[in-house]
Amino acid sequence: MLSGMFQNQVLDETPKKIMFSLVIPFFNEEKNVGFVLEELLEELSGKDFTYEIIAVNNGSTDRTSSVLRKYSN
Repeated sequence: MLSGMFQNQVLDETPKKIMFSLVIPFFNEEKNVGFVLEELLEELSGKDFTYEIIAVNNGSTDRTSSVLRKYSN
């Protein structure tokens, strides 16, 4: 199982308490995972609260884990 976290903290800032967490399980979604994450990141960017997105590969047999790795930090 692979999970990636995307947080909106600026590196120069003191870490802030995360106000919003979103957990998304993906199963054989290699064609959709990038789109979903890009849309979420676009929607959440610039918000005045801290957030994290936790993307979980839920046992996929396709390339979902490869796509998720591109987004993990």
